[in-house]
Amino acid sequence: MSSLRPERILRGHRAPISSGKFLAYPFIATGSSDGVVKLWKTTSFKNISTIQAHPDSSLISLTSFNSGNSFLTQGRDSLVKTWDINQGSPQCSNVLTTNSLHSFCKLGLSKDNKIIAISGNDPNVLEFWNYTTQENIHSMKSTKNGMVMSVTFSDPNSNKICIGYENGMVNVLDIRTYEVISSRKNHSQPVLSVCMNTGGTIGVSCSADPEILKFSISETKIEIIDKFQANTPGFASLVLRNDEKILGSCGWDKRIRIFSFKRNLKQLAILKFHKETVNDLDFLIANEKELILSVSKDKRAAIWNVPFQKKK
Repeated sequence: MSSLRPERILRGHRAPISSGKFLAYPFIATGSSDGVVKLWKTTSFKNISTIQAHPDSSLISLTSFNSGNSFLTQGRDSLVKTWDINQGSPQCSNVLTTNSLHSFCKLGLSKDNKIIAISGNDPNVLEFWNYTTQENIHSMKSTKNGMVMSVTFSDPNSNKICIGYENGMVNVLDIRTYEVISSRKNHSQPVLSVCMNTGGTIGVSCSADPEILKFSISETKIEIIDKFQANTPGFASLVLRNDEKILGSCGWDKRIRIFSFKRNLKQLAILKFHKETVNDLDFLIANEKELILSVSKDKRAAIWNVPFQKKK
């Protein structure tokens, strides 16, 4: 599928696009390094709204919230803002002021939308905030692993959070006690993205090195069960599709790679279009279409229609 072309190109950002997410159908949000967020519709692929989400600051990440009817924006101004889609005219409904100034780490949001994990003013510190009360409920500092680079939550029933660090270490914590239950130095370079399955039993990590590692998580250890080795270094982001059958990666080589995830990391497709680093991607299954969103430093977002499910 390396010859596949995007179904649509979304143009309009004047700065590199750092994050993009599918929201409640049919909306898409993209955010750029000048703090601008654009809202689009998958039915028309037209820009329907533009907001200056973080004036005089850079946008780090977008996160779907409240079943996709809202979204969070994280800026390098220490603010995490909640935006209600409001039928295509986003309105800011909440502002959380954190200690995260000039962070490089994308925030992590618990699956029940109750806890935000975000690096602190000291980038070696990971802070946990209660979204509802806006209280900093816990902080933990890494004395050996360097900066917090990536973070993700499992399902609330499994109570796990996975953290990637500057020195290549991956730690899994029990969110009830904030105690490390398993850890492993997965990479030789900073861990730029981590994902876990719903049960918190399988994880995957990528780095500034050329490897994607799939690993099992137990109460005592992390064990590598599969890996993908690229020819060039630098994976920027990993996204696990909601059905946990498909994994996507993107990075410095300007490519989007699609893998099967259920068993082995089998590469299914390489998507080539962008002229610079691909910073983020997302998946959507809707109206019998399987869509992929990719966003890049080249200021463009692309929508791909890539069928991976077997036809009945």
